[in-house]
Amino acid sequence: MRGTPTVTDSNFRLLGLQRLVSEHGLDVQATVLRVATDLFCQSRTHAPADIARYTDLALALLDQVDAATRNAVADKLSRLPNAPEKVLKRLLDDNDIAVSSAVLAHSPALKLENLTAFLAQCGAGEAAAVARRTDIDADTVRTLTGHASILVTEALLENHALSFDASSAALLIARAAKEPSLTKIIFGHPGFHAADFAPLYPRAPDAVRTDIRLALAERAPRVMPPVLFEAVSALNEAVTALDRERIAAALVKALRLDPAGIGRVLEDETGEVFVMALAAAGIKRPLAINLLLVLAPKSVRLSVERIFAAADIHETTSRRVAREIVSAVAGERRTGTQASFEPFMHPSGTPMRSGAARRALTKPQQATRRPDIIGKA
Repeated sequence: MRGTPTVTDSNFRLLGLQRLVSEHGLDVQATVLRVATDLFCQSRTHAPADIARYTDLALALLDQVDAATRNAVADKLSRLPNAPEKVLKRLLDDNDIAVSSAVLAHSPALKLENLTAFLAQCGAGEAAAVARRTDIDADTVRTLTGHASILVTEALLENHALSFDASSAALLIARAAKEPSLTKIIFGHPGFHAADFAPLYPRAPDAVRTDIRLALAERAPRVMPPVLFEAVSALNEAVTALDRERIAAALVKALRLDPAGIGRVLEDETGEVFVMALAAAGIKRPLAINLLLVLAPKSVRLSVERIFAAADIHETTSRRVAREIVSAVAGERRTGTQASFEPFMHPSGTPMRSGAARRALTKPQQATRRPDIIGKA
């Protein structure tokens, strides 16, 4: 019965593959490299002679084969703890972003110290590859959260092995608030506290909305300025008149909201944020429901289910929690500079959408200096 190939068998096979290349030339190079890589990765142990033989063969062929073959080799070797150092370095320096990204994303031999300088120079594809690693430290995560490319943000949010500190979580949520495509990904990441999702409340599914309200109710109250009495008086007059513009202006003043964000409150497709704004300003339940029936979006006005759900939210949500959610959704009016998502890497004018970002990966994107590979003793 044939057992696991021995070191001698492996070395003999590599010699045979080298002979094939010599005898048949270009037409078998890709096949030879793929087979040699499979044999090397399948072997449980690697004698120095095996490593040297494979290294010589791989380095000779990598410059001759197509990108698909180089990518296949990179994908296999990047997951191998004892992959040959010289071959990994060659793959890391490949002009095709897909090839180098495999090493950046998976190789246990990649030196992780001082990645910040590399991330400041590299392209979005390479940064996204680093973001897929499960072993990056908090400093690297913070650097990646500030990256301007949505591709990098997606990679971070799809990597459930990562945790985010308060500043990183705030940046990612601010980014998701501006990029609807990120919301589904971010809600599925285990590294956030439900209360952190308050700014995304209008886009959250029902279960997440419930979690947000419960989490805020359990969290220590935020220190917020009192509701302005004169603004509440103006709000009551606007409510009586069923004047939507005056209601919006009065809510902005009473709850000290950002005027630019009040539309997100009034246009919430479930009516919940609107009714919580009214509750936070002291408008009683019957009046609040009447306003929903008249002034809420059509999706609310014509849905008995949504009206009853919004009425239940008014009844069961404290004014404090309601105000915190509304303030998170609309933004707070402050003196001075208001915190927001400000990418500090790769300013490019118009943000790149997901599709465009992925298409851009076909272009070489290289930093001046790449991370190093840990040398073998």
